[in-house]
Amino acid sequence: MKLVKTVRLRSVNLTKKKYEEIAHVINCFKESVNFLINKCIENPIFKNPSNKGNGAYDYSSYPKIRKNFYFEWKSRFPDLHTHYCHSSARITKDILKSWNSWCFKEKNRLPNPKYKKNSMKVEGCLCYLKENYVILVIEPRSKLYIPYEPNEYFKRVKTNKYGEITLKMNTNRKVDIFIPFITAFEEKQPESILGIDTNERSIDMLFLANDRTEFMSIDVSGLSTTHYTYSLKRKQIAKKITNGKKYQPKTKRNLLNKYGKREKNKCKDLLHKLTNQILDVVEKNKSIVILEDLTDIRNSVSRKKNSKRMRRRLNRWNFRQFQTYLEYKTNRTGFLVSYQNPSYTSRRCMKCEKTTESKSHKFVCKYCGFRVNRHFQATFNIVNRFIEHQDVASSDSAERYRMKMMAGELRKFKESVIGDASQYDRINGINPLLSP
Repeated sequence: MKLVKTVRLRSVNLTKKKYEEIAHVINCFKESVNFLINKCIENPIFKNPSNKGNGAYDYSSYPKIRKNFYFEWKSRFPDLHTHYCHSSARITKDILKSWNSWCFKEKNRLPNPKYKKNSMKVEGCLCYLKENYVILVIEPRSKLYIPYEPNEYFKRVKTNKYGEITLKMNTNRKVDIFIPFITAFEEKQPESILGIDTNERSIDMLFLANDRTEFMSIDVSGLSTTHYTYSLKRKQIAKKITNGKKYQPKTKRNLLNKYGKREKNKCKDLLHKLTNQILDVVEKNKSIVILEDLTDIRNSVSRKKNSKRMRRRLNRWNFRQFQTYLEYKTNRTGFLVSYQNPSYTSRRCMKCEKTTESKSHKFVCKYCGFRVNRHFQATFNIVNRFIEHQDVASSDSAERYRMKMMAGELRKFKESVIGDASQYDRINGINPLLSP
């Protein structure tokens, strides 16, 4: 199993000539990508049926882009190395594929995309490490040495294998260098399951082992509170700075950037502390982590029906950032992360398995009258769905036995919860999972 860790370095103060050469190459790379984008959109050879996107274009192959426009590209950029065309074609493919998908989602042709980043990501033969330098090849048999300042994180994660290096222009004649180092980890055999339901104000977890089942919940309301606080600050900034001032646009932009960075850093700190807390549970119990696949959840029909204020709240939700942090930290320990379909996990009744819509933390089934905490029910359905989709015909007898024992333990836990729910009307608060 491979884990990629990206290190950000900063070069030393470069000479004016060397800095201008790097800036010129990055500008040429930007023009190269935009040139290929325009050529691909105008050319009819890409107008083929596609399984993804709007069905009118197919940009899924960057060798096809490179093959059809290489000679035109070379005549326009004769001084660049040939492999700059390869790297530009790869970036072009990613941009057009994303643009094509958005055209399909919006059911309309959007304006042509444009590459605006002041950076470039090139192949290993064009940019690579050697001792304390990053070597950039601009023309054939012409190298540019960029010295950098190594930091502690770089020394800790540095390996012999690394991916494509990204260079980004910075001020004061410096260049930012992003190096993705690749580390190999041995995959470990899990002994338990940790199902996680990601919500705006809480992270709910159901731990399942051969001999016990436990429900846990972590309060993450600090994230939403941070977002709301800084949204009020942005409103105050926009209100207080009048339009009559000479430097109003610049002042407003600087203040928004200042508080935007503070908000981002605070949320990052909270998410790292949260994922480290969950990682301790994973390492201690040797668990496989089950998460919900929340791709495109912001564009779902139900989200669009909400009010403007609610949509803003949901768009500030850090669910994907949380999942990314947890995934790479879990993989670093040797355990895997699995994603399951999140549809109706909190609406599907544990008892009768029918779907009932619930708008509060307490779920009440309209068919059988069963009631339970909605977030607990979601974690149960996530774990149950994972067990149902496991390959029961695995060649590993120990794995088959372990999954069989876990399925039996989950059934016992389900029966105990349902049994407690039947007594809830007579004994209020018998089980915290049944409370509102």
